[in-house]
Amino acid sequence: MIRIGKSNNVPVKLSGDGIVATQNNEQLFDDNPDNYFNGIEKFKFRSSIYGHKSVKSQLIQEQHGKCCFCESKITSTSFGDVEHFRPKGGYQQRKNDKVSKPGYYWFAYNWGNLFFSCQICNQRFKKNYFPLENETVRARTHHDDIGNEKPQFIHPSIDNPEDHIGFHKRSEVPFPKDIKGRKSIIGFGLKRERLNEVRREYLHHFKTNLLLSKIDIDQLSEASKNEILLTWNFNEYELRKGITDSKKFISIATSEKGKFLNMIKSNFPELFNN
Repeated sequence: MIRIGKSNNVPVKLSGDGIVATQNNEQLFDDNPDNYFNGIEKFKFRSSIYGHKSVKSQLIQEQHGKCCFCESKITSTSFGDVEHFRPKGGYQQRKNDKVSKPGYYWFAYNWGNLFFSCQICNQRFKKNYFPLENETVRARTHHDDIGNEKPQFIHPSIDNPEDHIGFHKRSEVPFPKDIKGRKSIIGFGLKRERLNEVRREYLHHFKTNLLLSKIDIDQLSEASKNEILLTWNFNEYELRKGITDSKKFISIATSEKGKFLNMIKSNFPELFNN
């Protein structure tokens, strides 16, 4: 994970229809709260509002196409989900708990609660899981103050994930720095083996490009240049183009646009010292 610099530009769909839908849900709850606590009544959330094209597009743009949890690039292989950080329909304090109702229904259309996520992090792992440090202060209704809560998950745009999750040098496997990091790694599935494999491949690809980008072909002796050409199986034109392409790759990979940026920062801190 890496902190998401989320803007305050609330999409019109949320500030318009989203406000009306929120007020409607709040009134429905106030009319008969016991039915919602007992699960007799359920809120009908409108994905046409929180998942509207304008909302999703803005999330994708502000997150550079990356999952808010695992930092994978999503749009080339999947549609991705508009994810609710505080679950809208119900919640679990522990992973195997029965889902308690209602969820954070008044946050269903809240811009600050919405993120772009890959379907695996969202649907297979996080789901309704939302543990708090102290369950007794959980906000159960829109009349309660969420400021009393201390979530044990890393908030993608408030917390700095690098304070809670790290990567050892020469490693693609995340480790927790504290309880919030541990809960988040488990809750979002950040240590799943397929994801480790993808990060491992990317780390190798990054190292190869970094090595190539550091070659200054014009400062090489003829013998050194020929040795490099032989090693990389390039002609001189291909080598020059490869160096240029690698520099572009490293520039993007070390920016907010780069996927798995927390891993790259942990493995190559010297690239981020300036």
